[in-house]
Amino acid sequence: MNPISCQLHDYIEIACLYKLEVSIALNNGIISQGSAMTTETTPERQELLILKTASGPQKINLSDIKSMTAMAENPHFNRIDF
Repeated sequence: MNPISCQLHDYIEIACLYKLEVSIALNNGIISQGSAMTTETTPERQELLILKTASGPQKINLSDIKSMTAMAENPHFNRIDF
C-alpha cells in the first residue's frame, strides 16, 4: 500500500466536496464512473474513495487509482494522473 501525495489527495477531496461526476481508471484497467461522495480509512489504514454509481456505492482504494477525469467541465480539474 503506497499512500498518494497530499496534492493528489486534495483533488479527491475537491471531487467529493462538489460531488463531481468522475471517471476513475484503475491500475488494473477497470474504469468506474459515478459521483465522488466521500473518503474513508479502513482499520488497516487503507484510504478509500466512495463513489456513488448506478449500481450502488463503490469503494475504491486510492492507491489503485491511475487517473481521475471529470465528466463535466468545472474550474478545478479535467484529468488528474496518479
